Amino acid sequence: VGAGIYQRDYDLGSPLKISKALSRELRPALKEFCKVETDEQSVVLMNCPFCADKSSDPVCCEFVAGYISGFLGSNPAVGQCEVSETNCGSETNNDCTFFIDV
Repeated sequence: VGAGIYQRDYDLGSPLKISKALSRELRPALKEFCKVETDEQSVVLMNCPFCADKSSDPVCCEFVAGYISGFLGSNPAVGQCEVSETNCGSETNNDCTFFIDV
């Protein structure tokens, strides 16, 4: 899904390096879900809607990790990357954090 969104909406002109791709492309792509914060190598979904129902099993954070991986992997300036969830909001305050290793 993330790869398709990147190709449809963001595959224009010169590809952005990872830090700018996170703030200028991925953040706007994810803001449809919830408020998003980014830094050099991580993404935080504030009040993650995928974790809001703490009783659901399994939590859908794997979808978000795959979305981020597909989105960034479609960017030629970023390429293959590993996305791992370092904090799941279902266990804390609904803020999910994902680390991107390029």
